[in-house]
Amino acid sequence: HAVNHRKVAFMPPVEDIGPDPLFLQFVFSVSDHHGGTISDLVFNITVIPVDDQAPEAFTNLLRVEEGGGAFVTEEHLLVQDRDSWEEVLRAEVQRTAGHGRLELQGRTLLQGHTFTLQDLRERRLRSDTVWA
Repeated sequence: HAVNHRKVAFMPPVEDIGPDPLFLQFVFSVSDHHGGTISDLVFNITVIPVDDQAPEAFTNLLRVEEGGGAFVTEEHLLVQDRDSWEEVLRAEVQRTAGHGRLELQGRTLLQGHTFTLQDLRERRLRSDTVWA
């Protein structure tokens, strides 16, 4: 009666579940007023993630000696996004530095160029103070 009159509902988690679907199930039985029972019925629920959160980025100062260079790593730029797989996150250069240059595996990055979190992790991104 409660099911037929829509008095039973499932409430999905309120907190963000991340980028992957969440698979839930419960086992139940059904009885009638004569004592007949069907047991071990399985009800499956798939909670679909919603990508509704913006990424977060945190920066720490990178010190480079004049004429020198240093790798930019996750110690200097940390990006997080619970809604997205890390492989799809990209950082875009919106404005280049007034002095020096940013390089990705030896190639100078200009406005509009991108790099990945993997680039940071594998020390592919370098800041050089050599005048361009």
